Amino acid sequence: MSYFGLRSFVHTQASPDSVQLPTKTGTESLAKLIAEEVPELREGAYDYLSPVLFNGDLQTLYAGAGNFENVNKIYYGRRIIAFPEESNSIVSADYLIPPPASKEEWTKLLAYSPLEKTPPYPARTRYLRPEEVAKYERTYTPEDKPLLVLLHGLSGGSHESYIRAVIDDIKSKFDCVVLNSRGCARTPITTPQLFCAIWTEDIRRFVQILHKEQPGRRIYLIGFSLGASILANYLGQQGDLARDDPANKIDGAIIVANPWDLAHSNQAMHSSYIGSHVYSPVMTKNLVRLLKNHKDVLAQNPNFDYEKRLSLKYIYDFDDAFTAPLFGFDSAKDYYRSASSVHRILGIRVPTVTINALDDPIVHKDCIPYKEAIKNPYILLATTSLGGHIGWFKRGNQLWYPPVITKIFSALDSIDHTKGVPKAPVSQAHRQLVDGRLQLQFLTEKAPEVDVKASA
Repeated sequence: MSYFGLRSFVHTQASPDSVQLPTKTGTESLAKLIAEEVPELREGAYDYLSPVLFNGDLQTLYAGAGNFENVNKIYYGRRIIAFPEESNSIVSADYLIPPPASKEEWTKLLAYSPLEKTPPYPARTRYLRPEEVAKYERTYTPEDKPLLVLLHGLSGGSHESYIRAVIDDIKSKFDCVVLNSRGCARTPITTPQLFCAIWTEDIRRFVQILHKEQPGRRIYLIGFSLGASILANYLGQQGDLARDDPANKIDGAIIVANPWDLAHSNQAMHSSYIGSHVYSPVMTKNLVRLLKNHKDVLAQNPNFDYEKRLSLKYIYDFDDAFTAPLFGFDSAKDYYRSASSVHRILGIRVPTVTINALDDPIVHKDCIPYKEAIKNPYILLATTSLGGHIGWFKRGNQLWYPPVITKIFSALDSIDHTKGVPKAPVSQAHRQLVDGRLQLQFLTEKAPEVDVKASA
C-alpha cells in the first residue's frame, strides 16, 4: 500500500486464436485491440484503489451502503414495453434523456403517464410521451451514435449508482437505455412472473424490438451481477444469431461481476460470516419487498405462496420458496445448477469482455471460467486483484470501471462494421444425451471413419 492507495493488478486471458476483427486497414484480434485501446486492461496493468476500502468486503459494503445520490445525476424517460406474445406482459425501459430546463418544466412533464395507476416515480424519471418514442423509430446510419443497453443487478434498476456512473461516462459517445427486470424500479407487472438468471426472453424480445424500430443501429449490451448472468446466458443461447442475424444482432458486450457458477457462488457467500449475516439477508429483504409490491398479480400463479415469505432468511430460502417453483425448477439448487451461465460461455459468438474482481465476496474467485474462456476466441477475460462486488473505488470516491467500460465499447465500435464479425472456430465438445446415454460429437473436427470389417 502507498499514499495513493492499494494497487489492484489486472490479469487478462484470451484464446490464442482470438477472433480477428475487421478494421479500416485490415484485421486485428480482439485481445490485441483491447490491449492497445484500453491500457487499464493490459496484462499486468495496475491502478490504485482506496486505501480505506482495503478489501473486497469493504468495497462491496460501501458500494451498497454509500450515499451516491448527488453524483451522476442521470435523467430518464421511461417507456413501457409490452410483449403481446405473452399475454401483454410488460417491462420498462429507461432511456437517457437531457435534464429539464427548469423545475417547472419537469413538473409539467411528470404529469403524463400511460398507466391508469402510476407507481411513485424513481428519482429523475418520467414517462416518455408517444411523440418522443416515435423519434427513436427511424433508420440509422454509421454516423449515428450506437445504442448501449444496460442490465442491472438483483432487484435493482436504472437508479443504481453503478448504472448511472457508467451512463454518465459514456453518454457523449453512446445513447443509453436500461432494461429494468420485471417488477423492478417501480414498474408494475401484469402477469404473475418476476425474473431470474436464466430468464432471457425479455432482453431477447427487447433487442428484436429495437432492431425493428431502429434498423441499421449498432447495439451493444452490458450486464452487472445478476444482469451479467442474464446477459451471458442470453448471448450463449443466441450463438450465431447474435452475430449474423440482423433481427438479433449484437455488436459487442461486457459482462461485469458475473456469478458464473450460481451454486458455487451461493455456497461461498454463505460460508463467510458477513455473507450469511449481511449480504444474503439484505438481498432476501429486497426480494421480499418485490413480492409485497406485486403480491396480488403474483397470486395468480398457483405455485406462488405468499405466506412462505415469513420463514425466509437467506437468498437460497427465497429461491427455494419462490424462484424455483415460479420458473419450473425442483429446488434452489436445481435452479442454480441449471441457470449458471458458465454452461453457455462457449456459445457466445460476439466480441465480449468479462471483468471480475478476485476479492469479490459475492462471486467467489473459483467460479471464474478461465478454461472455458480460453477456448472461446470471442471472449477476453479480465480479472482485477481488488475491487469487491462492483466496487472498484479509488481515492475521493472515483471509480475505476466507468472509463474502462467506455474505452472498451469505443474500441469495439471502432472496427469496420460493414464487414461484420467473422466466424471463428470454437473448440467445444458437444454433449448430447440420447436415451439417457452420453454421446460426444466434436464440433471442430471430424473423426476418421473406421472400416469395421477390415479391423475385425
